[in-house]
Amino acid sequence: MCIIILNTKGLIPKTTLQACAINNPDGAGMMHAYKGKLETFKELKSFDLFYEYYSNVRKSFKGNIALHFRIKTHGTVSEKNIHPFFINRNLAFMHNGILDVEDYEKTELSDTQLFNERILKRLPKDFLRNKAIMELIETSIGYNKLLFLNNLNEYTIINEKAGLWREGNWYSNYSYLAETSFNFDDYECESCGKILFSDYEIEEGFCTECLSKYNQTCQNCDEILTSDYEIETGYCEECLNTWKEYLPKSYGVL
Repeated sequence: MCIIILNTKGLIPKTTLQACAINNPDGAGMMHAYKGKLETFKELKSFDLFYEYYSNVRKSFKGNIALHFRIKTHGTVSEKNIHPFFINRNLAFMHNGILDVEDYEKTELSDTQLFNERILKRLPKDFLRNKAIMELIETSIGYNKLLFLNNLNEYTIINEKAGLWREGNWYSNYSYLAETSFNFDDYECESCGKILFSDYEIEEGFCTECLSKYNQTCQNCDEILTSDYEIETGYCEECLNTWKEYLPKSYGVL
């Protein structure tokens, strides 16, 4: 599922970030803006090394720090697929979710990297200030979340309400909590009993999958579901075929 954290103040406890790493074990990355330049750091294997770097930066830096812990969906488990990714030298971003991209099986790049290469890097440099472009991005990514940070320490979050703010920090989901300290029974879907991770799901009382079935829309791209089989699975025909490698075998393909 991955998790993004926007750390606006204070040092996040090591135990909290360690839970993020355990729940999302395929690489950790961070970014912050310092003296008009975006600085990034990525670590594939050692959580202790990552936390040491983060804590040293946090102790001397008072601005925004963005953190990301990855769990693989598309692409290889490698440093090159660890977030953040540069859109240009003054803007980088992190992603939480699964993006619908074509021909992902032909490359070692993640869905996030492909989205960056094919879409974000081709947009005008000031696209974050263009309301029409931002609305199109938000519509196209569905329930995914994107966090952008520029070289002036300014951040933008798409689908911010699908995450949660706690003590001045924004988390894209609840995977920063260890199971031992979080009562999952309080956040179960009223229909299927699955754990609810976002504030949006908790507010509605249902998981994204059940909400999509109730509304008869694809839980990935929000397209209207037309056949009984699409409604049963919660995905449109295109997404079912695109994601056939990752969906349960019982789903099959259309």
